[in-house]
Amino acid sequence: MPDQPDFTIKNIHVSTVPKADEKGTLQTAKQLSYNVGQHGPFTHHYFPPKGSAADMKSDMLAQKAEIQDLDTVNG
Repeated sequence: MPDQPDFTIKNIHVSTVPKADEKGTLQTAKQLSYNVGQHGPFTHHYFPPKGSAADMKSDMLAQKAEIQDLDTVNG
């Protein structure tokens, strides 16, 4: 029986980093990085007012769903 794929969201790390916004202005952004099973790390940046736990959870779950969808290509 083949191994079940791992789609667990793990290694979640949130920090603040200096990052240029869309206008090129240096801002303080929240940075989210995580893995989905063996995939990643994936990184998202959020400028205020974005970056709530709900925003981050939504992005992680969307990435997980995408990985799960792509896994169906394998069979």
